[in-house]
Amino acid sequence: LYIKKSYLLKFCRYNLYFMLYSFIGWIWEELFILILDGEFQQRGFLHIPICSIYGFGILMILFLFYKKNYHWLIIFICSAFVTCLMEFLTSWEMEKLFHRIWWDYSGWIFNLQGRISLLTSLAFGIVSVFVVNWIHPLSCEVLDKYFRTEISFKLSLVLFTITIIDFIITTLMFL
Repeated sequence: LYIKKSYLLKFCRYNLYFMLYSFIGWIWEELFILILDGEFQQRGFLHIPICSIYGFGILMILFLFYKKNYHWLIIFICSAFVTCLMEFLTSWEMEKLFHRIWWDYSGWIFNLQGRISLLTSLAFGIVSVFVVNWIHPLSCEVLDKYFRTEISFKLSLVLFTITIIDFIITTLMFL
């Protein structure tokens, strides 16, 4: 099986972005729940400290808007909608597959079936504007400076392997 080196390097780079944003999402979730409920809870689907929905969501936003010079209001509105749709579909699918609810906004105003809320959608839109315009360019700069090709490849491979193993184990536990 022959894979072009440039495709492999792109995969590694996007995997590192996915892991970074999933980890930041996990930290955000932990802090948010700590402030809201006054206690730590295991957030996310996996056992490792990532919330993969954040990683997928940010990558989707980056594919749509990064380096395309959209006005911040367009990024905000579209990102709020896209992440809201993604959160709704993910919640619905995970509940159907695993018969478990990972998040519930039922007590929040302006929620839809407890799966999404207006407040979180607006927050995702705001965060997306910051990620597209400032956070991701900084992430690219750091990866370019500190993670040369060989290091990026090895780190990405290790993180990808750990994530896949955790995903398989976790999925089997909940099925």
